[in-house]
Amino acid sequence: QRLIAVEGLAAQKAPAALKAEMMALGQRMRKTQAQVKEELGRLRNSKQIKQQQALDEERRAELEARERELEGAHSKQLEEMMPAAMEKVDAAEDEVEKVAIAAAPLTIETADDLRPVMLQAIKETEQRVRSAQAAVGEARRYISGKLSQVGRFVSSTRKQAVEEFTALQNKLNDAQAKLTPYKRS
Repeated sequence: QRLIAVEGLAAQKAPAALKAEMMALGQRMRKTQAQVKEELGRLRNSKQIKQQQALDEERRAELEARERELEGAHSKQLEEMMPAAMEKVDAAEDEVEKVAIAAAPLTIETADDLRPVMLQAIKETEQRVRSAQAAVGEARRYISGKLSQVGRFVSSTRKQAVEEFTALQNKLNDAQAKLTPYKRS
C-alpha cells in the first residue's frame, strides 16, 4: 500500500494515462483491503459463534443429565406419595358411603313406632356427614400440598404426577357431590 502511495505521488508528474492507471490501482487496492477486513471479521465472528454453540451444547447436555438424574428421584418420590394419597381418597369415599348407609332408614315411610329409629338414623347420618366432610377436606388438603410439591419436579414426572393427583381430586369431587344432598337434610 505504501509502495502504491509512493508510486501514486510519482505518477502525479507522469502522463495522464499512467496517472489514471495508478489511481485505479490504488482504488482496487483499497477495495481488496476492505474485502480482506470483512472476511477476517466474518472468520472471527464464526469462531465466536462456534464457541458459543459448543458452550450451549455442553450446557444442554449437563441439563439433560441432571434432569435424567432428578427424574429418577422424582419418580421414586411420586411412587412414595401415591399410596398415601389414594388411601386418603379411599377413606373419604368410604366415609361418604357410610353416610349413605346411615341415611338409608330415612328413605322409608315413617310410622309412629319407627320414630326412635328415625331419630337415631338422623343423628348417625349427621355424625357421618361431619366425619365424611372432614375426611374429604383432609384428602383435598393433602393432595393440594402434594400438587405444589410436584410442581418442582422435572417436566415429564411433573406431568404424570399432575395427571394422577388430578384424577384423585376428581374422585374427591364426586364424593363431595354424593355427600352434598345429605348435608342439606
